Amino acid sequence: SPLADPGTWHQHGILPHHATRADTLNRGSYHPPMTAPDLNDLTHRLRAFAKARDWEQYHTPKNLAMALSVEVAELVEHFQWLTPEEAGRLMGDPVARAAVASELADVTIYLIRLADVLGIDLARAAQEKIEVNEVRFPIVNTRADQNASR
Repeated sequence: SPLADPGTWHQHGILPHHATRADTLNRGSYHPPMTAPDLNDLTHRLRAFAKARDWEQYHTPKNLAMALSVEVAELVEHFQWLTPEEAGRLMGDPVARAAVASELADVTIYLIRLADVLGIDLARAAQEKIEVNEVRFPIVNTRADQNASR
């Protein structure tokens, strides 16, 4: 994916205009200013990114869902076969942390783009799902409560 290498984000139009390729390379990954973009900002930016490159023709639901699954698999590779303890320590390694952050960014980018192409408000869908889960899994059904009643 052209988005996988933070060093190319500026040339692909992913970095804000105030950031330079040197910012990305010097830090290993781009760190946005204190105010991070919201989901709507990212949606519009990714839509413009695809349109400017005439990639909309390739951004079909099938292609985006497949790309998303590939990026999720690349994220999983960082944790595959690790014990829970090893996985917890992985984020202490700056190189591994940057690699995982890059994969999470790819997953986020494809997820946002897929939702946009499908006309789904991702923030609203997530909010509604959380509300469903709050009803489905009430606090009284937590493991701590179950252990306390034994």
